[in-house]
Formats: sequence, structure tokens, C-alpha cells
Amino acid sequence: MKRKLFATVLLMVLMFVFASPAYAIQLPLELSRRRVSLTQADNITLVSFHVNLRVRIGFTSVNTSMVIRNDGLSETNLLIGVPSQLDSVVTVKQSSVIIEGKTQKLTVLRSAPNSESTDTFMPPTWSTLSIKLGPGESKVIESSYTMDNKIGEIGQQTVYFPLSMLNFWEIPIKYLQVVADLDFYPPYVFEPNPSLLPLKYEGGGRLLWQLTDVKEPQDLVIYFTPVEACVANYLNQEANNNREIKNIVALYQNKDYDTVIDEITNYLTENPDTELKTELEYVKALCHLALYQPGMALDIFDRIENNPGFNNHSQLSNIVRNKIIYDKVFLLGLKGDDQEVLEYLKQIQPTVKN
Repeated sequence: MKRKLFATVLLMVLMFVFASPAYAIQLPLELSRRRVSLTQADNITLVSFHVNLRVRIGFTSVNTSMVIRNDGLSETNLLIGVPSQLDSVVTVKQSSVIIEGKTQKLTVLRSAPNSESTDTFMPPTWSTLSIKLGPGESKVIESSYTMDNKIGEIGQQTVYFPLSMLNFWEIPIKYLQVVADLDFYPPYVFEPNPSLLPLKYEGGGRLLWQLTDVKEPQDLVIYFTPVEACVANYLNQEANNNREIKNIVALYQNKDYDTVIDEITNYLTENPDTELKTELEYVKALCHLALYQPGMALDIFDRIENNPGFNNHSQLSNIVRNKIIYDKVFLLGLKGDDQEVLEYLKQIQPTVKN
């Protein structure tokens, strides 16, 4: 019972965020003079839409599966396409479409100029294919592709999925599901909150959205801050021309944790008043954590928890503190005293942001 209570309280305290989608989705098109534009797919109902996003640093792998049905009284020839670009920066690569177990041949067509969808971004090209649907007939269309993440100044990632564009199909959508897989990242990396809060967070960095009878699909934006990478980028920026700190960061990025610990200890001994003291202490704690030296990591967390540094980037500072809380819960849990963990969570809960 205590362990169940511990897990429940921990989840409640740490659900400060959530995260990750894409853009490229199969959409109905109209062809005119070898150019295409978005069109409303009358009588073609989007029965269900599934998205699986495997988010990595720099890019996202996307797999989608959709069921469409012809609710009209006659056969229809349907042109659908996957966009090549999401906006002026983010591109879609390696598009593939499968129908009834067969990989489809895709034809690249350019967007028509002066599209009537003036408030919808039109990519320069589309990967297209044609489908025939008899009256009442349904088809399952599967797609896969990769897309770039938008990257912030210290490495924050943004993944965008314009679910609102599903309005070009007949709705409501009977079932809509999005799964975002971020490997082993706990929930503290998803900040600020995504535009739509997920239904569920599963251990191992898996987020789940499930919706039924969707009449007005809304765009999904997920913010993802890979803490270790962003901490390294922050230190490199703040170090300016300090070669010793840049060397420490390089060693940390190469996972030479023993050497990093020694180098930070020596540097702080020689430079006790450095402005990056707390930040370097935090990197040292991460190294102890990676080497499974819980006592040493916990000692540092206890010292810097209330002021973890990174004051020139408030979002990163908050995420680092949330990670410290998360890691302290893990380290305290190793002692096997659930009551100590619960008392700690109760104590810090009022101070947790987002």
C-alpha cells in the first residue's frame, strides 16, 4: 500500500508537463494544371487517425495510420498527399505510404499559387497518390516519414502536429490517438505544458492522447528540453573564452565522468568565486548519478536544490530544479523508506512550478 501511495503522489507531483507531435499528415488535394491545392473531401469520412511519434534530439520519426470511408453513393477517385515542408524551416523527409500491404508509388507535385487556403501554410511540394473508393468502401492508409524538430538557443526542442488540418476530411473523427515516445525521459523535460495535456504519462517517457468523436481537432505542440544536452550548451555559452570550463563540458559530453568530477573539483578549488560554481556542481552531481554514487549526488542536490543556478535562462533553471526533485525522490527511494519520500514530496510540493 505504501508503495502504491508513493507512486501515486510522485506522479501527481511530477505531472508538470507533457510532450511531442509532428506535421506531415495525409490530406485531400485537388489537381489543376499539374499543381495541387488543399480541398474539402466531401463524403469521405476520416473514421480514425493514429500517430506514433518517436522524438529524438533534432528530429522525430513519424508513423501514422488512418481509416477513411466513402459515405457517398458513387465511386470516387481521391488524390491525397503528404506535405514536403511544415513551415519556412521544418522539412519532412523520407515519406512512404502503404495501402493493403503494398508500398505506393508517390508522385511529387508542386502547390498551386494563390491557394484559397490563405491562412494555412502551403508547402512547395507534396508527395501524392490516387485512391479509388467505392460506395461505402473503407481504406487503411499508413505513412512513415521523419521531420525536423525546431531547436532553441540552448537546444530546447519543439515538435508540432497541426491536427486542425484534419478538418479537410469529413468529421467528426470517431477515434484519434497520438503516442509520443521520448525514450527514458521523465516528465520534467516537457516544459512549458503542451498545448493539449495528454491523457496518460507512462514510465519511460511515453505520452498518450486519446480522443473520441472529435469535431474540432486542435493543433498539438510539445516542448521538450533534453536537460543534459541543454546544460552543456548553456555552460559553453556562459563560459565565453574560458578554456577550462569548455574542456570540462567536452569531457562531460564524451561521458568521461570520473575525469569530469576531478576537473570540476580542482577548478572550484582554484576558483571558488566563479559565477558558474552552482552549475558546475550540478554537472558534478549528474556525473555521480551516472556512476551510481548516490550518496555523493544526494549531498550536492541537498546543497543546490533551492537555487540550482542557470539564472540567465529561467526555463532551464526551473527544469533543472524539477529534475533535482525527481532524482532526489529516486535516491531517497533507494533507502527503502517510503515515509521519508512522502515527507519530502509533501514538503516541496508547494514550491514546484509547472
